[in-house]
Amino acid sequence: HIAKLKDAFKIDAFKIINTADFKKVKLIDWGCGQGIASKMFIDTFGASVVNSVTLIEPSECALKRASLHVSNDVENIKTINKGFNELEVSDLKSKSIPNVVNVHLFSNVIDMDFFNLSSLINKIEQSITGIQYIILSSPYIDVAKTERINLFVSKLTLNKGMVLLEETKTKGAWIN
Repeated sequence: HIAKLKDAFKIDAFKIINTADFKKVKLIDWGCGQGIASKMFIDTFGASVVNSVTLIEPSECALKRASLHVSNDVENIKTINKGFNELEVSDLKSKSIPNVVNVHLFSNVIDMDFFNLSSLINKIEQSITGIQYIILSSPYIDVAKTERINLFVSKLTLNKGMVLLEETKTKGAWIN
């Protein structure tokens, strides 16, 4: 899990992101578990660039643990103890911060089929404005799981001014 995230944060396509953009980052860690993806982002880019962290997780125990881990680096933490289907747009909206960059972390979660993918996409599109970076990492499990990931990516990039920076489709393509 950690190795995939390290690779996701250092791929060539990610290097084109101007580090000047990372002055006020709002991290949104979807299905955060114990906060591994948030901690990896903070460890990679530094706590000073992270303005706030939103942790979304249906397990209260895991959410508390994630909050504890992230609180060592960031003061402004919002926890949402809900599954994706239970989320409301109002849960995700926050006061507007000028020049904030929203970084969505989806680590080992989009391929899970316990939530409505279209509903999640609609909630993201309705609730969050400004510059968006979506970092999605997931193992190859089977074709059905991969199709779910591909559907998520295609629906978000369809005519919305989004650009896919990196893509890996085949089993065994991940070197590390």
